[in-house]
Amino acid sequence: MDTGRAGREAVQAGQSTAESVKESRVYRIAVKVGLVAYGIVHLLIGWLAIRLALGESGADASNSGALRELAKNPGGVVLLWIIGIGLLTLVLWQLVAIFVGYREFKPAKRNRKRASAALRAVLFGYLGVAAIRTALGPDQGDGEDAQESLSATLMSVPAGRILVGLIGL
Repeated sequence: MDTGRAGREAVQAGQSTAESVKESRVYRIAVKVGLVAYGIVHLLIGWLAIRLALGESGADASNSGALRELAKNPGGVVLLWIIGIGLLTLVLWQLVAIFVGYREFKPAKRNRKRASAALRAVLFGYLGVAAIRTALGPDQGDGEDAQESLSATLMSVPAGRILVGLIGL
């Protein structure tokens, strides 16, 4: 068997597996949970940005700041695990889209959409891992305290409070 044929068969097997995953009820529910998790993270960021704009110091209106804020609340660690797992299911969602999605488009547009799905998979993966790491507890090697957060930087510029408030809204 030549390697070209073996490669095509491997791609077809991957596409077949992706199609069966795509049709799964569990998969569809997991994607919905993941989308809700992604929304929660962004609502928390907006809420923290509004608090910053209103003058509260110490709030960090970033992804990691939102996750740390959530961890402080009762049940927050459990919610972080759900968010982390939900976001990682969104990685699977995007991988399925890469393998079997966008067939209705012409090749150039299909490739752009698949590249976009790959970038989203990286974003969801990053956020999912960050949520799980936050749920596991503080990492002493982070050095995040030494870094100035984006929200703190924005607050230091003229009209920074207004800008942070607009971002939050």
